[in-house]
Amino acid sequence: MAGRKSATLSIYRYAVKQLLEWRQGDPDLTTVTRVEALAFVRHLTDTYKPSGVLCRVKALRAFYSWAVAEELAPANPFVRITISVPEDPRPTASEAEIEAMIARAKQCVQIRVVARPAVEVLAVPPSLLRVGEDEYVR
Repeated sequence: MAGRKSATLSIYRYAVKQLLEWRQGDPDLTTVTRVEALAFVRHLTDTYKPSGVLCRVKALRAFYSWAVAEELAPANPFVRITISVPEDPRPTASEAEIEAMIARAKQCVQIRVVARPAVEVLAVPPSLLRVGEDEYVR
């Protein structure tokens, strides 16, 4: 599966591994039927949220599409299997809640500005000092 990112390949591997574990003993992925694919999806829906099921089904669909294109599998048993994922609206904070968070953060964070006097250091090589001037340098 050249051209795929390593994260994508990891998702594919994980989905295929789950399918193999579910099949319990039949490691031949070329014999997966449409009925088995649908049963596996049912198993996934009992275990994961719809978005997790969709991720795995898409990974298996892509894997089998590649296998069919490479003539490693006769057909893609996951083709046209759809998973509906309901919209999961995420709550957002109201303006009053945001203002309260900012006020609380301001109480927790104290910014200290410390003024430091500038110090000028003059380094004079001992070879440039006249006799007796080295006592002023110490």
